[in-house]
Amino acid sequence: MTRFAVAVFLLAAVFGGYHVYQRVASPLMSAQTVADRVGAVYGDAHPRIVRVISDVTDGPTNEPMFLLTIRGHFHKGGRTARYLAFSALANRPYAWGLWVGNTLPSHTAHRSWFAFTVSLPSH
Repeated sequence: MTRFAVAVFLLAAVFGGYHVYQRVASPLMSAQTVADRVGAVYGDAHPRIVRVISDVTDGPTNEPMFLLTIRGHFHKGGRTARYLAFSALANRPYAWGLWVGNTLPSHTAHRSWFAFTVSLPSH
């Protein structure tokens, strides 16, 4: 094999493989899909999105994410709430910083209950 053929093969293996991995490994979910999955964990599989902001995570990976506020009928144990606000990745089922309350969230709002991370169903 010539040096040129080896160089082309290596470039194709490195860049081609990376590109295919990116397309296959990270299908993006819509904001509504994320909202439905988080809502389902707390008893309402079809919440209404009140606010959504698309963003990317900090750090070297810059993964696509959403900052969401949803309204529905949520419950955990004996507690109930009307609103959930949280951050979630758009390319895999992971949410964190969950704020829960009966009024729209604000910086001074009282939290009725709080979970740092949420395991989402992956269907």
